[in-house]
Amino acid sequence: MLGREYTQIVIKSEKAKQNLRFISAEVLERSETETYKAALEQEEKEYQELFAVTLDRLTDDQQ
Repeated sequence: MLGREYTQIVIKSEKAKQNLRFISAEVLERSETETYKAALEQEEKEYQELFAVTLDRLTDDQQ
């Protein structure tokens, strides 16, 4: 099934590389990551269900 789209970027010049700045970092507890994981799983489930409905609608329209 289709899922989220991730973007990979490429730094193409030294000038662009020099303009990169570290902003911050955060250490997450296991309970926080589990909460985020559960939310992500729910979002993916909703996305797949919506995608299936939309695909059905498109195939019905073509017939």
